Formats: sequence, C-alpha cells, structure tokens
Amino acid sequence: MFLFDGKPVIVRPWEPNTKITKVSVKTVPIWVKLVGLDLKFWGAKCLEKLASLIGKFVRVDDLTLDRTLLGFARVMVEVGIDQIFPEKINFLDELGQNVTVAVEYDWLPVTCTKCKGIGHKEAQCRKGMGWNSRPAKEMRQPPNDRF
Repeated sequence: MFLFDGKPVIVRPWEPNTKITKVSVKTVPIWVKLVGLDLKFWGAKCLEKLASLIGKFVRVDDLTLDRTLLGFARVMVEVGIDQIFPEKINFLDELGQNVTVAVEYDWLPVTCTKCKGIGHKEAQCRKGMGWNSRPAKEMRQPPNDRF
C-alpha cells in the first residue's frame, strides 16, 4: 500500500492492453491507533483480535511490535468506506473485566451521500451541477474585437 499526504493511494497493475476504467472502491486500508492499551495486550495475536473489532486486520506497525514507541499501539485495518468508525472499543481481559480502549484514526474515508463517490462530501459534489458543462456554442465563438 502506498500513502500520499497520509492517505492511501490505490494502484492497479498495468499491462499493455489495460483499459482505463473507473473502479468502484468499497474498502480501504487505514492505520488505527489504540490509545491507552496496556502493554500486555501488544502481542501480534491480541492486536489482530482487537483490530478485528474495527475492520479486517492487515498488519501491525513495526514500532508497535518492537515496542519502540509506547504511547499507542498502531495497526492497519481494511475498512468499508461507509461503515461506522468507533471512537472506543471494549473487550474482556483474561480476568473477565471490561477494558475500554480509545481508537484514533490517521485518516478516514470521506464519502458523498449524493453520488456515493469517495474523496468529497455532498457540499463539494460535482455530479449534476454542471461544473464543466458550458454549451459547445459558447465555447466556439471567436472573441469579440468590437468596442
């Protein structure tokens, strides 16, 4: 996965006969921070289970696995672009006690309710607004040189 400005860039393999078509994106990978998670839960299997409460687990950040930065655990999850993103997750620890962990997202997908596209909200939606639809006649007229 490639990131640009902290946002995922979706890339498809190119072949000489590839036809350029609009691809419908339903899921995207994002980085998630589990803030305040006790170190005893920082094992790869445990983080995988906790990440599955948010989306489909992809991987654990290397600094989290190495326990280099201890401020938060960071995992990558694949999420649906229109799903609900919890601010907290709850789980039971080995003693049966409820544990609540804050969830922070490096980036969240922005979706438009009008056109169902991603990357903009309804207020910025160009669909049906004619943002580049001036009549052809207007565009072909020569400039008026008369005063």
